[in-house]
Amino acid sequence: MNRNERNRIGRVAALVGSAIAALSLAGCVTQPDRARATPPDASAAAEGPAARPPVPVEVSNALLPPIDLPTRDDAPEPAPEPRFDVTVDRAEARQFFMSLVEGTPYSVALAPGVGGEISLSLRDVTVEEVLDTL
Repeated sequence: MNRNERNRIGRVAALVGSAIAALSLAGCVTQPDRARATPPDASAAAEGPAARPPVPVEVSNALLPPIDLPTRDDAPEPAPEPRFDVTVDRAEARQFFMSLVEGTPYSVALAPGVGGEISLSLRDVTVEEVLDTL
């Protein structure tokens, strides 16, 4: 390789190195925060939120209607759980559980292996109390 070729390669390497350095530095430049930037047509005297005209009450009320959430004192008492008597003698387990929740707000999901017979006699109980007993 002669001297001219080495000089040419050296210049190309220097140019590539300079381009890489410039691109690396360009990636580090931060952009101005556009949310804080003043619009070009804003006057110097009208800076900050204090310079904005007040929002009419009607507009505020239309945009943000009042939320009336019950406080703990206002919250309605939950309805008491219905109580009943249950007596079964050698009932099939799957059929018993399905019958227990029939006509109630409860649901039941049984594993495929649930089986056998149930015998019990309970007085003045809720669905949850029956399930706890079993």
